[in-house]
Amino acid sequence: MDTFMGRYRNVTFLAAAIFLQILGLAIQIKRSTENESSRLIRLWAVSIVAPLEKGIVRVQSSGAGIWHSYFYLRGVRQENRDLRDQLEQLRLEQVRLKQDADQAHRLQALLGFKEQFIGRTTAAQVIGSSGSEQSRLVYIDKGSDDGIRNEMPVITADGVVGKVLSVIDGSTAQVLLINDQQSGVGAILEQSRLQGVLKGRASGELVIDKIMADE
Repeated sequence: MDTFMGRYRNVTFLAAAIFLQILGLAIQIKRSTENESSRLIRLWAVSIVAPLEKGIVRVQSSGAGIWHSYFYLRGVRQENRDLRDQLEQLRLEQVRLKQDADQAHRLQALLGFKEQFIGRTTAAQVIGSSGSEQSRLVYIDKGSDDGIRNEMPVITADGVVGKVLSVIDGSTAQVLLINDQQSGVGAILEQSRLQGVLKGRASGELVIDKIMADE
């Protein structure tokens, strides 16, 4: 920017010096005896001064226009950056609102589930297990006499832990845990909202299988 101003400042000083020299020459000629030679010189001086003066005015106007355009473009770029920042903030706020709405729907569904089913639950205790590392089975002290049926879900305060695999008798039932390799339950990832099937491995770890996008 300093180079730009310095370049046009030098041109202005040079043009001003030439203008003053020619102006002085024209004044001297005007005071002398009027003849054809002096008239021609004066015309020559005027013909040189006029274009220089117009050029100086154009350069000054052009410089002012460049400065105006420069500051205008800087203002436009800053406005664009501000608008992009505002749009990003709005997008993040929209995502947060959607997450809050999804959470409200989940809580409402959970409340409806509790109102519908919790009153009909039966408390049970684990009285045994399969004793196998490859199978995740436990036995509970409730059976057909307590209204237990096959495929009923088994839950704790933390959520689903398995399902009733078999009702053995009136006071005993077999439960298949969700970390068994033969088990599977629908699940939704909290952060990404992806849906899949929660399954067990031989080690007893849980993995999400058959992941699909949340619609």
